[in-house]
Amino acid sequence: MITALFFGCLGIAAIYVFVTGKHTLGLLLVFGFTQDSIRKLTPGEPIIFVVTVGIVFGAVLLGIWARKGFAESLEPFVRYTRKIQIPILVFLFILVLQFIYSLVSYGNVIVGFIGLTTYLAPFLAVIVGYYLANDVEDIRRFMYLYIAAGGLVAVSVLASFMGLDWAIFKEVGSGLKIYDQGTVLKSYSGIMRTGEVAAWHISTAACLIIALVVTSSKPRNFFIVTAIVGLLMLAVALTGRRKMLMLVTLFIVIYFLVYLYYRKTLETKYFFTVIATLLIAWVVLETISMENYSDSLRNYIVRSSTVFGDASGRFVELGIT
Repeated sequence: MITALFFGCLGIAAIYVFVTGKHTLGLLLVFGFTQDSIRKLTPGEPIIFVVTVGIVFGAVLLGIWARKGFAESLEPFVRYTRKIQIPILVFLFILVLQFIYSLVSYGNVIVGFIGLTTYLAPFLAVIVGYYLANDVEDIRRFMYLYIAAGGLVAVSVLASFMGLDWAIFKEVGSGLKIYDQGTVLKSYSGIMRTGEVAAWHISTAACLIIALVVTSSKPRNFFIVTAIVGLLMLAVALTGRRKMLMLVTLFIVIYFLVYLYYRKTLETKYFFTVIATLLIAWVVLETISMENYSDSLRNYIVRSSTVFGDASGRFVELGIT
């Protein structure tokens, strides 16, 4: 029943966004964040649910092409990216070569198309974002909605860890087992299909919170914001996907450098309070005995803390150093 209702709403939403072009970003978030939960409640957990949000996205894109025309829809690439047109063309050329190589090597068109779609999707997303985000406030509203959805994912991960055994909190399939800290750790996924997906959305929400706080013209309680980001990072740790902690760290560093480059100065109220809070949190974690945590939580925290030490080894394996 719930599956039929979901697909019925999906069809109505696709037609609505194609015809009107309204409320598109909100509907994309709704179906993007609910498709995994519905999949878990559907017998057999059909893989088709992975791409259901793509139906709404495709309807949005077709609607833009119908109203603007295909040539005009390429305006964001032609008008604002002239300096990087050659790199984009080189990238597309390499992408085609990789597709041909994949086809020859594996003899499987589906595998090649999966890779092709993955790398082309951001270009289509640029078109959708360009025509749907009319001003900064539209972007802010989208960010607030995404943060709310990411926060819900974090709450579901924490609830699952605390013992709430609901069907929508279980991973799709047999679940991921992590062998670390001399034991087997479970990857908590919350309402998402895997811990990997949950960690991605939670860490993205944390990055958006940081961006909103830094760019806000209104005074904020930065200690509370930092505490919220800390809880989100705890939820990421419980997914077992350590690399997302590195992602947030890199975002903060890069955002800090870009902010400094364009503003030419640092605003104390934005950065130093956050930095001081992070230092206090670090001191607390270093001075409080890990025995104060339960064994289960301790294993996740210790595992997550090793991501920075292991980073150099990953770079060496990739041949970067």
